[in-house]
Amino acid sequence: MTEETKKELAVVEQKAVVDVFSDINVFANAKRICMSLVKSDIVPQLYRGSDKLSNAMIALEMANRLKISPLAVMQNMYVVQGRPTWASSFIIAMINNSGKFSGLKFKYGTNGTVANMKLENKTCRAYATDKATGEVVYGPEVSMQMAVNEGWYGKTGSKWKTLPELMLSYRAAAFFGRLYVPEIMQGMHTDDEVEDSIEPQAPEIVTPAPTEEPKKRKTVKKPDINDHKDDVKMYAVDAEFEPVEEPAPAVAEPMNEEEQKVAAVIEPVYDFDAPDAPFAFDE
Repeated sequence: MTEETKKELAVVEQKAVVDVFSDINVFANAKRICMSLVKSDIVPQLYRGSDKLSNAMIALEMANRLKISPLAVMQNMYVVQGRPTWASSFIIAMINNSGKFSGLKFKYGTNGTVANMKLENKTCRAYATDKATGEVVYGPEVSMQMAVNEGWYGKTGSKWKTLPELMLSYRAAAFFGRLYVPEIMQGMHTDDEVEDSIEPQAPEIVTPAPTEEPKKRKTVKKPDINDHKDDVKMYAVDAEFEPVEEPAPAVAEPMNEEEQKVAAVIEPVYDFDAPDAPFAFDE
């Protein structure tokens, strides 16, 4: 190992930044830093706004672990299905900037066709030279056959169908990083790895709750004047009736002398009392 290589490795192994969650004073300072970040229009939507302060704090913690700018973490860490992931291009950049390797390279090839498909079985393998030993190290080989077998190729909207070389390179870089620089990966996967591993879910069939039939309103027959026309007539007569005062009984005027004579002759006829003896024709 040359002296120049030792110096480069010493820079890589610099003292880690203090954990922002390890001390209340450090936490308070980190919070003030993040308040400035969440107010910026440059940071992604995932970290923008005072309600996203917690996300910014985690991004700052991750930046301290990787010894990089918090903005770099914010621009390259995504959440897919609730899981934090790295952008594949960010993994390649981090491997190249790690100082451990000369630079990540890719070896492409072809190995026949994919079984039972008219598809060229392209392959890709990431490799780099270890600066400490001078050894060329290779990552696992990725192929289109693997993409088909793992179900990556057949997913709806899969980029393996439209950008096969790019997807091969991204997956090969992720495998290399997970194998040789796990401190960069931090146990996380790339965004396209998580998207490829998500099982498609059948749409949930929601059975609508039975709706109650509207209660039938009792129909009340509208009163018809013809149904009670007789009563109406009766009431109408009563309403139009005006009581008539009966005339007072007439007082007989005193009779004159002639009238008295006539009355004397007539009255015995009307005041006649029947005799107790039977009539002749009753015999």
